[in-house]
Amino acid sequence: MLLLKWILSVKGENNEKQDYERNTATGGGGLNNTPSLILREFVASIQSKNDFVQNVWFHTVSINADRNRLRHKSRSDEGSRMPYSQSRHSDESQSLSMPVNSICHSELDSESINADKNRLRLGDRSDQPSRKAAFTMAEVLITLGIIGIVAAMTLPSLVGNYQKKQTAMQLKKVYSLMQQAHRRAEADYESVQYWDFSLDGKEFSKRYIKPYYKIITDYDKTEFPEDYHTHCLKDGRECDGYGGFTRASKIVLVDGTLLAIEPSSTRGDNVTLFITIIVDINGFKKPNKYGRDIFMFSVQPASGVLPYGVGNLAGEVQTDDYDRDYLLKSNDRGCQIDGIFCAALIMTDNWEIKDDYPW
Repeated sequence: MLLLKWILSVKGENNEKQDYERNTATGGGGLNNTPSLILREFVASIQSKNDFVQNVWFHTVSINADRNRLRHKSRSDEGSRMPYSQSRHSDESQSLSMPVNSICHSELDSESINADKNRLRLGDRSDQPSRKAAFTMAEVLITLGIIGIVAAMTLPSLVGNYQKKQTAMQLKKVYSLMQQAHRRAEADYESVQYWDFSLDGKEFSKRYIKPYYKIITDYDKTEFPEDYHTHCLKDGRECDGYGGFTRASKIVLVDGTLLAIEPSSTRGDNVTLFITIIVDINGFKKPNKYGRDIFMFSVQPASGVLPYGVGNLAGEVQTDDYDRDYLLKSNDRGCQIDGIFCAALIMTDNWEIKDDYPW
């Protein structure tokens, strides 16, 4: 608009000068007729130069539109942007405030409107918010279905691995607790080889076991629940006969662990007495099965606390070797069969439950 003002003013000054010189030369009185001539010449110039003005106006509008587009892109808040049409009309109202420009106001305004229409028809959408992509309902349902299938396939394995780790950790904790109690008993009664293994289960437990544990229930003084039974690992049958569980002295520790203490011995010419300790690491909770939550240990005169399957056994004389194949597969007491040797197998595998463990 400033350019248009300058063009019109320059054109007016030239016409005024020419009229003044013409009147002076003809003796027409100098500047007497100058205003009317200037006005007529100005209107004629506007009409003859209509195409030129339109071109200047169109290019000016285009430049302002490009400048506004760049300014709008640099702003982070789209809501604060002024639409292009408003900014154009604001500039137009300021630039066309002069009386001279009001002559061609309607024609220039129509040109700007046509320019806006052409820009919209050509696909200029810079002032409109972009449409965001989204998932369809079918895509969401298919994705959820795939996730559900994968979870159903992997969840049992994850739960099983977690239970294995928890079992191994709890078993290790109980074994450590038994070792600590055993050392305290040795401090009071000398080495284990001097203990009196001829005592029955209740007397042995009263002297060498109970004083060194934190006990919440002593079943030598109360009735043991009749519905509790131990079960073998492979076929799930009741195995209360192993370790003399039915007649054993039973206690429950503060963490819920159940201990059953009963004397046992080897057979033959050289009978060796020892103590069997059956441990249920989660107390009366299910499954109450050897190899899962029930494990067997022994206290032996030569070696102290050992997992069952290592050292002397009931009716057998063994060495203190941790033979993995023997502990896993031997006769009916192996870990894969009745589960009696499972504690020794887990200790052999460095307190881990391996893939061939009969979980």
